[in-house]
Amino acid sequence: MPHLVYLLLTTTLLIAQPAPRPGYLIDLVGTRSEVYIIDRDWVDNPGSFRYRSDAATGDWQTATVSEVSEFGYTDGSLQYRRFTVGIDRSSEQPKLLSTAAVPQYVEETVFLELLVEGPAELYAYTEGNLRRFYYRRGTGSMQPLVSRVYRVGSVGIQRDDSFRGTLRRELSCGPPQDARLAELRYERVPLVRYVTAYNDCVGGASRTLVRRTARGRLSIAPRVGVERGTIVFGEVTSFGTMLESEVTDDRLRYGLEVEYQLPFANNRWAVFAEVAQRRVRGQRTRGLDRSINFYYQAVTVPLGIRRYIAITGGSSGLFVDAAVSLDVPYKSNFTLVGSILSTEVTPSTNPGFEFGLGLNVRDRYQLQLRYGLERGVTDTYRDYSTDYTTLGVVAAYRIGVL
Repeated sequence: MPHLVYLLLTTTLLIAQPAPRPGYLIDLVGTRSEVYIIDRDWVDNPGSFRYRSDAATGDWQTATVSEVSEFGYTDGSLQYRRFTVGIDRSSEQPKLLSTAAVPQYVEETVFLELLVEGPAELYAYTEGNLRRFYYRRGTGSMQPLVSRVYRVGSVGIQRDDSFRGTLRRELSCGPPQDARLAELRYERVPLVRYVTAYNDCVGGASRTLVRRTARGRLSIAPRVGVERGTIVFGEVTSFGTMLESEVTDDRLRYGLEVEYQLPFANNRWAVFAEVAQRRVRGQRTRGLDRSINFYYQAVTVPLGIRRYIAITGGSSGLFVDAAVSLDVPYKSNFTLVGSILSTEVTPSTNPGFEFGLGLNVRDRYQLQLRYGLERGVTDTYRDYSTDYTTLGVVAAYRIGVL
């Protein structure tokens, strides 16, 4: 069973991928094809994407920016178009600031993400920490919106937010809209609102495609389930051999987990910490009139990282996680009972590793299979050893998502 669980977790982590979503692509001569596209988070603007003509069968193909003029999802939630534009790649990190007073553009052919469609269009290009926005009116050429910082002399730093002046000259619909420019931020949502307002003002139909941006999110989840704990207790006999006794016990497992979804990759990565209760009880005969009583209970604190894998294009899917788990035993002992003497062995605190595979439903309900690798809890003793493993099924309900 342990090997099967480990293989399942490893295989899922390595090969799991989102379900293909209905989409389309338009080649360089204007031919449109209905395809199914794998969603790869699209945090950065892609240079290529994978697709196939049928959702369930057929070979996966890779299309690049040199072959496709446009692609997106059929539901209109995401759309990229191919353009050759100048990209200013100057950094905003203090030690790497450019000394050029004007943007130094590098001409590149890339996929730009469409944010607003209408009389005026807004596009975005993202690559790591690099964020650039572009606009065009009608069938005109693509123009950059500039927001950058650069170094003046040895210590001075100057900010160039000329995108506000560009919008006032090119996409203004009068004083009411101009009044908003002074506070306009160089970010997706504010720029989308501004360009959409311009399109509405000039009387043109406007369509927005702004996706939910990744933000750090904190949640709390009560967790309850059943856990099977297995302890193999070994004793070195006077003959130098190892005498082993094994007990397996199924017990209720309950705890409370705090999770923080990291603000990148569309919230697909998270870190978590849990406080839970675990317990193993049992008795085994060790020959003749000897026996051993197992009584192990502990507060366990797993600290780990989790990866969400969307399989429906929405908020449901799978997740895998790995954690370092610290067990703190209390009122626990392994008692070796003999005809004359009894010996009490006290378990100690010892960290171990746990792996989990789960189902995430609507970003609220979770069901998880979790396996704890073998660990020893009597390592402070020379003549006694333990191999302690766990396997459990846990259900959770995420509340207080912030």
